[in-house]
Amino acid sequence: MYFAEVLERSSCEKSQLKSWLKDKVVIPVKPGNGPGSRALFDDTNLLCACIALRLNAMHITVAKYSGAFGDLHNAFRSFSSLEWHKLVVVMSPESVQVQKLPHGHKLTATDIAVTIEVNEVLKMLKIEPSEDKQLPFYLGLALTV
Repeated sequence: MYFAEVLERSSCEKSQLKSWLKDKVVIPVKPGNGPGSRALFDDTNLLCACIALRLNAMHITVAKYSGAFGDLHNAFRSFSSLEWHKLVVVMSPESVQVQKLPHGHKLTATDIAVTIEVNEVLKMLKIEPSEDKQLPFYLGLALTV
């Protein structure tokens, strides 16, 4: 499909799609080579454009995730398009995981991924990093390394 069809089917704004093309969120399967040679896109590009729209709707800057979209394209292409409706995408700006949901499983609020920096929790507990070679055990025991 051509750029115009991706625009129409995804409901993207033209400026958004151009920006995502530049940021490699959408990667043509055959780049255009100047006037008269238009870029070709596939269903994976359409799917990635729609995922970018979902990120955008959550007020997430899509460009921050551009590094993960190349892996997302590869991940989608490793599955048959007949399986896409069973997939869940977990993205960070640096990486992406695509997982197949078990048959009949619907995502619920308890399936939401949460990222917590343990260091921040340790600061709340006033536990500072230590150069001590002794590992604390808070049950009255200690192990010397």
